[in-house]
Amino acid sequence: MAEHSTGVSPPSTSGGRGFGKILQKSVIRTKAKVLQNLGKADKTRDDDFEQHVQNFNDQQVAVERLQKELKHYTACVRDMAVASYCMYKTIKETYEINWTGYTEVASAVEQMPNLWEDYQIKLTEQVINPLTNYINRFQDMKKMISKRGRKLTDYDSARHNHESLCTAKRHDEAKITKALDELNEARQVYENINVRLNEELPEFHADRIGFLASLFNAIFTAENIFQHESAKLKDSMSEVTLKLCGESNRESKSSILRSDSDVDRADNNHQSVSKKDSATAAKPVPNPRTVSPYGNEATDHSASSPVKDVDQSPVHGNSQWYEAPESSISSLSKKAGEEKKESKVNSSSNAVCIDANVIDHYSMPKAFDSIYQVPTSNQLIESLYPDDEVLYKVVATHSYVGDDTDELSFEPGEVISVVPFSDPDDKDEGWLVGIKDSSKEKGVFPENFTKRLE
Repeated sequence: MAEHSTGVSPPSTSGGRGFGKILQKSVIRTKAKVLQNLGKADKTRDDDFEQHVQNFNDQQVAVERLQKELKHYTACVRDMAVASYCMYKTIKETYEINWTGYTEVASAVEQMPNLWEDYQIKLTEQVINPLTNYINRFQDMKKMISKRGRKLTDYDSARHNHESLCTAKRHDEAKITKALDELNEARQVYENINVRLNEELPEFHADRIGFLASLFNAIFTAENIFQHESAKLKDSMSEVTLKLCGESNRESKSSILRSDSDVDRADNNHQSVSKKDSATAAKPVPNPRTVSPYGNEATDHSASSPVKDVDQSPVHGNSQWYEAPESSISSLSKKAGEEKKESKVNSSSNAVCIDANVIDHYSMPKAFDSIYQVPTSNQLIESLYPDDEVLYKVVATHSYVGDDTDELSFEPGEVISVVPFSDPDDKDEGWLVGIKDSSKEKGVFPENFTKRLE
């Protein structure tokens, strides 16, 4: 009877043979490396190839570091997008509907998330993904370099084996022939992969310039577009808020421009107000509005002494006090001259008769002017501070309007020459005395409203 096949094939031994062959090659390569390290076998060296490998390794380190930082940057952009969304959403909710420009602010806030999303997409598609694909090429190249190293070891081992058989005392032609065949085969495999790598490695290294330039351009372009569009939205919101600020502070516009130095000046004024008042009261500033018709006998004052408070009632003793005109003493003297021509002035009910001799006192230039002459601001300050020796110059950084007659008013940018106080006791902390270069006016002013010129 014919035998029937069961359809079951015997177990294959090809796997065992493959493993044995791999193990045998591994042993041969290890032996060859040991002999090379001991100096008993020659090792093939290729300096040009070693330089290509070094460039390849440096290139890999650089791009892997770039990939790491770009991933970190992208993660930060993602977090910043979330933070920006929360902040601008809060701004929109805080910005009341009835305020000027609410529609513009709300529209800009709604567009901000779209800009962030578009920016992240461009970074991912144009930067991260191309760089990842470029780095994957390094793995393929590294596998080829490792394979070349193994084939070089096989070639060196076959060459050493052939040379050993040829130099042996007992020649075995069969073994020598077999060793020669193995040598030629190993040389061919090694040279094929070696030639390929010597062509691809330099080319791969040179291509890095174009790739990285394109990658950097994508980064810069994406960021530039994002920042440009963001700046446009923020500019629109800034214009709206400035308009709102101007409308709400129209009556106190100067307070918007006030800097921190103004706050310091207010503190200094508060601290030195008592000193400033006492110093001002002690200065010899005559009151030009109070005039006595009796000259030095009625009011025994000199030009250097302050005018005391007097009774301003219509009748004081046996004489009458008059209010001097605010225009000037010259007009008063002119009026007195006209009244002199009228011999006498008669009036009823406690009226005082003023004859020409009394009225003539108004036109006495020396006695009257020394006491009652209405001084200009510059003349008044010069009488207080006669020493005009310039110590240094300052420039006004803020506008200042003097509260008293001895204070100097100025605008930002005006140059002031600082001079010494005529009396050191008059000096208050934080205050200087100076002369404006533009108008030659002299007076005291707060130091923190100016900046010293070097």
